[in-house]
Amino acid sequence: MLRIFSIAVLVLFIGLGFSEASTCCAAGSKKDKAPAAKPLSAIDVILLKLNTENAKIKTYQAKIDYLFIQDPELLDSRITRTGKIYYKKANKASKLVIKFDTFKQEDEKKEKRKEEYFFDGVWLKIVDYKNKTVNHYQKAKKDKPVDAFELIGRDFPMIGFSNKEDLRKNFDITIPAKDKNANDKEVRLKLVAKKGSLYAKNYTSIDFRIDKKTFLPARIITTSTEGDIYDIKLNLSKINKNLKDSVFMLETPRDFSENKHPIKK
Repeated sequence: MLRIFSIAVLVLFIGLGFSEASTCCAAGSKKDKAPAAKPLSAIDVILLKLNTENAKIKTYQAKIDYLFIQDPELLDSRITRTGKIYYKKANKASKLVIKFDTFKQEDEKKEKRKEEYFFDGVWLKIVDYKNKTVNHYQKAKKDKPVDAFELIGRDFPMIGFSNKEDLRKNFDITIPAKDKNANDKEVRLKLVAKKGSLYAKNYTSIDFRIDKKTFLPARIITTSTEGDIYDIKLNLSKINKNLKDSVFMLETPRDFSENKHPIKK
């Protein structure tokens, strides 16, 4: 019965179409065609795929290797830290913690040294075990929390986990020419901070590399406005694995001094 009804409607529609064509369309049968959709650029395709993978993230964890090169042209001081990064999002709340556990300066021997950074969308908490200090920096208003990944990118050179519109808004993006040292397992983008953007006061450019297999950030090499270089490698990245809330709880030892820095009004 449904099929018969569908065929009847189709016949009626076709009949009406021919009837209208014989009257109103005799003078001019050609209609203006809608402009064809502009094809996506190679950069748009990359950002769209990156955005798609980011949207899936409820939890994230990875090993992090962090190299800081101060004044590479003259002083060339190098500090390397290793540790782990964890992120969790639930409803509109998010939190992120970076736990460094090793420290190495220049050619000295690597040593165990704890240093922790915690972001909850409002506050940045830094626990420095060497200097026995805990500093709290308010980065957003309590009633207007920011996603922890977005917040960390303003003070720590970690980008690529926010919405693609955020990258387009704050950076001029190009695809660099391949060189002999290029990693075939990575997609590369060059980001130059736009004047007046959120990132312009801290960074000039970023060599951003994405893992082709997971399409998650793999390496972020940032040049600061002072000429320093921050080289971050993210290894063994995993998403949506169960993360206990205890991972994000940072205890303050009793003998540590603690300071709070509320947001400037």
